[in-house]
Amino acid sequence: MKTKLNTFEWTMISLMGVVFIAGITGAVLITSKVQEKKTELENHSRTLIAISGRTHYPSAENMKVLTENSKILEGFLISLKPILLPSENRLTEIKEIESVEFKEQLSKSVDDLRALAKAKNVSIPAEFYFGFSRYQKQNPKKKDTLVLGKQLLGVEKLVALLIACTPQKIESIGRSFEEEGEIKKSGSLEPEQIKFPSFHHSEGIYTTYPIEIEFIGVTATLQQFLNEMNKLPYLYVVRSCYATSLKPVPSRLDELQRQFVATPTTGGSAVKAPPLVPVLGEEKIKFKVRVDFIEWHGVSKMTTPAEKKS
Repeated sequence: MKTKLNTFEWTMISLMGVVFIAGITGAVLITSKVQEKKTELENHSRTLIAISGRTHYPSAENMKVLTENSKILEGFLISLKPILLPSENRLTEIKEIESVEFKEQLSKSVDDLRALAKAKNVSIPAEFYFGFSRYQKQNPKKKDTLVLGKQLLGVEKLVALLIACTPQKIESIGRSFEEEGEIKKSGSLEPEQIKFPSFHHSEGIYTTYPIEIEFIGVTATLQQFLNEMNKLPYLYVVRSCYATSLKPVPSRLDELQRQFVATPTTGGSAVKAPPLVPVLGEEKIKFKVRVDFIEWHGVSKMTTPAEKKS
């Protein structure tokens, strides 16, 4: 006897079939995902075992070499102290002072440099204040007089040296405006402000104060200026030097001064022969020289990377 199923029964059977098929499909997918994650876990486990068996760096041997090298470098830097910080160097004597006292020092330095320039017949712009014009009509903050005093010393010694080399004219002197905090990232700079900030060494070994000087002279002026700079009891590092001829039309080769050297002949006598490269002689050139004035703090104790972390 055949039993006839009604619509509800057929619907229930269909739903059960769908659920059964979905369950089988889900089980297959879950099994596949489990196998995938199991394979991934096995790969990570093998990688971990491989890494754990390696020699880690820096190894104990590397750290020992690094420590020994640091001690050697420390000893070398300490041995340079008489050169980098001679007794004639007055940087360490500069302290924070009252604003009025700083302006008195600034005025005296400016007057001395102007008198020196006049004595050496070196031209300077009218009312030239050697990079500190903003303090002709305003007082600095007391907290800024320390860095300003160091910059003033660096400018004063460098300009006095340049004047002694008798350039035709000193056109401008620029410095970083450390009293303004961070260097401006937008907008125009003041006429005597340069975009290069001071640099403070991470270990506190030294600080740099950038100074930029523009002057007109001949090639011998620049040569003498750079040579004599090394004889000062202060440390200056030349960062850049630009030279621009003031002649709109370049000189002919036969107009340039030539340096002659003596060349011996087979007979023992000497004859003069011009070198291949001529020099500019007395041609007027505008130079822009940027130097870093270095304040050497010295070395107390150098540390390795491992000592820093600890």
